[in-house]
Amino acid sequence: MLVAHGPDEEEITRRVVAAAGGAAALFAPCRGLTGLAELLRRARLAIGSDSGPLLLASALGTRTVVLFGPKDPAVYASPFGGCTVVRHPVPCAPCSLRRCADPICMSRLEVAPVLEAALQALQ
Repeated sequence: MLVAHGPDEEEITRRVVAAAGGAAALFAPCRGLTGLAELLRRARLAIGSDSGPLLLASALGTRTVVLFGPKDPAVYASPFGGCTVVRHPVPCAPCSLRRCADPICMSRLEVAPVLEAALQALQ
């Protein structure tokens, strides 16, 4: 498994790789949009938060597991297919806040449902 990151995300990415206990490797930052697209096109699966790179992966035909927080997946999930949404239901979602004092919609996401979705997507 490769763990990629964007600008200013190397430290948190290194922590993810360390927590994987040898099951993951740090991937050098992609060289622009073309490099990112090539990485995502070659991947069997992309996992991440609801973001441009995950939409790009889906558009390229790569299966995705997308972690949703405050936004409504019915509106924001990929229209290209091959997308599995994982979210923790909370009473305040969906919402349109840009910043939240207590983002429970993301902090309460657990590893187990993400792993289950990933394994199902790879079958």
